[in-house]
Amino acid sequence: DAGMDWFVYERQIPDLEKRLDKLRVKAKEIGVSGPSCIVHPTGNPYWKRVEIVFDPLRIGDWELLAILHHYEFPPLVQLVSGSSIPAHYYQAKEDCDHCSLKRRRTETFLLESKEKGIKQVGRTCLNQFLGEKPERIELYSDALKDLNEFLSEEGRKILPIGMPEQGVLA
Repeated sequence: DAGMDWFVYERQIPDLEKRLDKLRVKAKEIGVSGPSCIVHPTGNPYWKRVEIVFDPLRIGDWELLAILHHYEFPPLVQLVSGSSIPAHYYQAKEDCDHCSLKRRRTETFLLESKEKGIKQVGRTCLNQFLGEKPERIELYSDALKDLNEFLSEEGRKILPIGMPEQGVLA
């Protein structure tokens, strides 16, 4: 399972649960497990540490590890799976291992197969690369981005333990 930790003001937890419910509905629509939410106490009674846990997203032999958002360089890395990714992906360009075309991409996806290793694939190549429509990954990506934006408001975000601080969307 992939977990993400956040500090959340106690009064914001009902709003967070509503967002997670929407994400659970989207997850059900695309045939994957929805997130679970574990609330941990902190030393401050007004703040809670919230752990949001996702099951890995698999399509065929491939598991989604991360989404690289290429709005700027280095890319923002949104980890999806509990697996770590090689450090060089935190400095990755907008390359696609499937088509090898050099062009502007806003997102690339890190996918891993036990037999074929890790591949960085552009959004437009997902269908051909995976051999099926990529809606599950695209909807999952959009839903996670929305959740991250909500949790990042007002400095509520904390990074997962052991992650480099620059360029990471947890």
